[in-house]
Amino acid sequence: MAAIAGKDIMIFVDGSAIAMATNHTLTLNTETSETSSKDTGLWGDEKVTRLRWEASSDSFVDGIGSTSSFATLFDLWKAGEAVDISLAVPSNLDSAVDGEVPTAGWTEPTSGQYEGQAIITSVSLNTPHDGDATMSVSMRGVKGLTIASGT
Repeated sequence: MAAIAGKDIMIFVDGSAIAMATNHTLTLNTETSETSSKDTGLWGDEKVTRLRWEASSDSFVDGIGSTSSFATLFDLWKAGEAVDISLAVPSNLDSAVDGEVPTAGWTEPTSGQYEGQAIITSVSLNTPHDGDATMSVSMRGVKGLTIASGT
């Protein structure tokens, strides 16, 4: 099995890929509680108490007007409601010419992606004097993360 190129994996928010992305991160965390006692000896003991997940994305800015990716993420952040998130290889990747986004955009697959709901916890716009404008978004899962098996 060949390795998947990082550039081929997208984060979709409410069904749309984040435009002009340069990096995505999916972090899975386990919280534990110590269960060591005098009887456990030298080694500590733990039990799992909670599973959490977070996702983030860094992108170039495609504009700051009402139709831009930044404005869309801003509106979703401001609404304060959970959004559908998936991390996947787009189903139309093979139809991309020279790896460029198809005219209709990337298509979210129906199986094989990690998916869940998350709250957008931060959106930042970075505008350096001597470089391209970028943005970052961070999201925290509010329910379980699953691997979609298809319809």
